[in-house]
Parts: sequence; C-alpha cells; structure tokens
Amino acid sequence: MKRIIYLLLATLFVVTSCNKYSYESVPGDPLEARIYTLDNGLKVYMVVNKDEPRVNA
Repeated sequence: MKRIIYLLLATLFVVTSCNKYSYESVPGDPLEARIYTLDNGLKVYMVVNKDEPRVNA
C-alpha cells in the first residue's frame, strides 16, 4: 500500500513540475532542439541524442 502511495505521489510531482518552463523550437531544425529561457535570462538548448547521452555546459 505504501509503495502505491509513493508511486502516485512521485507521478504527481513529475507531472506538475514539467510545466514550469515553456520552450521554443525552430521549424525545420533537424536536431529538434528545445530552447528554454530561464527566469534570469539564461537560454538552455536541449537536444535528445540516445546514441551518445551526455551533458555539455
């Protein structure tokens, strides 16, 4: 029972936290990059690459 409650709470947390930032995308971009703008003006470009997963800063 506890496991089900924790699973539901985790799912609720993930669903509600995903909508915090909106993103832009460039039409015709072959990488399908998402461009997020943070509250302080910093732009974050996110591209999914399942062949070589890594984080660059």
